[in-house]
Amino acid sequence: MTTPDIVNIASFLPIMAKNQPHEPAIVLPKGRDRDGRAIYKQYTFEQLEKEVIALPTALKLLVSDGACALPSWSVPVWNSSL
Repeated sequence: MTTPDIVNIASFLPIMAKNQPHEPAIVLPKGRDRDGRAIYKQYTFEQLEKEVIALPTALKLLVSDGACALPSWSVPVWNSSL
């Protein structure tokens, strides 16, 4: 039995943002409208890449301002409500 290759799907984000910037990358449920129909938040590959690039800077600012403290073992989780 062979071990499958490990692939980091995030490594494809810059490629997809360049080749298909306006295509949907992530579609998240956001709630329901007045008629009960599902509402979704959509991020294109271009928008998602911008969020991913901005995230480390935002975390550094929060930590340096004392607004929060991240333990050394913590893994940042992307906030879909942004």
